Amino acid sequence: MLDYFDKVFPHLMMYGVPAFFGYLGVKAQHVNKEQVSTIKSELSDIKSSVDDVKEVGDANNRSLADVKQTIANHNESHLVTMYGRLEEKINTALKLGYTCPKEFEFINRMYRNYKALGGNGYIDKLYSRYVELEIKEK
Repeated sequence: MLDYFDKVFPHLMMYGVPAFFGYLGVKAQHVNKEQVSTIKSELSDIKSSVDDVKEVGDANNRSLADVKQTIANHNESHLVTMYGRLEEKINTALKLGYTCPKEFEFINRMYRNYKALGGNGYIDKLYSRYVELEIKEK
C-alpha cells in the first residue's frame, strides 16, 4: 500500500491539487458574479431612492421660495399700510398739538413694527416730532 501511495501521491499533488483549486476558483467566480449582481441591483435601488429624495428636496426648495416670496409681498404690503396709517395718525396729532395715552401707545407699537419691517425716512422725521407732543386725555 505504501508503494501505491508513493506512486499516486506525486501525481495527485501535481494534477489533483491544482485541479481542486481551479474548481474552487471557478466556483468562487460564480459566487462573486452573483454577489456583484446583487450589489449592482442594490446600488440601483439606492440610486433610485436618492433620485426620489432629490426630487422631493427640489420640490421643497421651490415651495420654500414661493413661501418666502409670499412673506416678502405680505411684509411690503403691511409696510405700506403702516406707512399710511402712521402718516395720517401722526399728522392729525401734530395738527392738534397733543396726543392721548391710548393713541400714543398705538402709534408707538405700530412704529416699532414699521421699523422692524425696514421702514424709514419720512415717518422717522414725523415720529421724532410726535414723541415730543404733550400726552393728555381727549
